[in-house]
Amino acid sequence: MTIRPAEIQDAPGIHQAHMRSIAEVCASDYSPQQVKAWLWPWDKAWREQLIEKNHMWVVEEGGEISGFCDMIPSGEVMALYLVPEALGRGFGRALLEVMEDFARQQGWSSVHLCSTLTARGFYLSQNFVAVPGGKTEHSTRSGVTIPCVEMIKYL
Repeated sequence: MTIRPAEIQDAPGIHQAHMRSIAEVCASDYSPQQVKAWLWPWDKAWREQLIEKNHMWVVEEGGEISGFCDMIPSGEVMALYLVPEALGRGFGRALLEVMEDFARQQGWSSVHLCSTLTARGFYLSQNFVAVPGGKTEHSTRSGVTIPCVEMIKYL
């Protein structure tokens, strides 16, 4: 396993890992309608813009992207997704540690995110707590709502 900053040429692999994670991992906690609305076609310009603008890392194994994480400059984790075969192998925890170390270097006292229902247990195991009265849904590009859990971790 190798973790490194994302590069522009990683955009297709990041997209593929993201969509596979939603379709194959999150599908156990969301309806087929929600999963279908959550998935979106390849958008090269949008993915590349995120890589350039945000703080993004990829985790690789055997030269293939197994997952990624994306943090915006305010300290909000926008995404942490893994392909199914990477689950339970410490990849998510390692990506999260990289983001937390970066946040500490920036002088931030916390990181926050909106967790999928699927990942809620993972984040709880990493000392995140649910924000009372926090955001409980995310709207997809097509307007379908995806239940989520707003969480925070104090560093």
